[in-house]
Amino acid sequence: MTQSTLTFNVEARATGKSASGKYRKERKVPAVIYGPKMENMNCLIEEIFVLKHSGSKYESAIFQTQSETKQLGGMKVMLKKIDTHPATNRPIHVDLYALDMTAKIKVNVNIEFEGTPVGVEEDDGALQIVLRDVEIECNPTDIPETIKVDVSGLKLNDSLHVSDINFPAGIEPVTSADRTICSVSMVKEEPAEEEAPAAADGEAAAPVEGQEAPAPADDDKKD
Repeated sequence: MTQSTLTFNVEARATGKSASGKYRKERKVPAVIYGPKMENMNCLIEEIFVLKHSGSKYESAIFQTQSETKQLGGMKVMLKKIDTHPATNRPIHVDLYALDMTAKIKVNVNIEFEGTPVGVEEDDGALQIVLRDVEIECNPTDIPETIKVDVSGLKLNDSLHVSDINFPAGIEPVTSADRTICSVSMVKEEPAEEEAPAAADGEAAAPVEGQEAPAPADDDKKD
């Protein structure tokens, strides 16, 4: 299933430190739109939009710009980079990549695991996730929301690799085919720590290796 296109507002902006500070007070983030067959374009986007769409879920999402400025509207873009303030973690700059909708693009898409492995249900194993996303190459219009992987048939000590994924038509994997996606294995229990035996009354505890023995009590000293 290919993803739907989300629309957001873009404004033209001036450059310079004073202008950037003013925009941030208004909760607007300076951004630049770049891509093939175009010159870089400076713009502004709402901070709340950036915060809402900054997670890994939106790394491969396609957005469409709308703007009162004709040159900024109607572009299909991706959020390529979000710079944040080290202290406040607020976004301070965004890179938007303008897509050429006729050319293929490489993107990372999240893996969606479906089902419960046989080795988990019948043998008390645990599903170990190794890869949570996979890099693919396809036309922008064919980018899926997720890559679905059925793990229900996995038995204990079984594993799945990128080569085992049935990719939709038009999508080519870029991640190496022999990369492990997940496996089912037994969870190793940590051995319980043995407590040192308590010393009998009147006896000194045995010294730990590498440490000196404790000095004898006054009652034990000889004249």
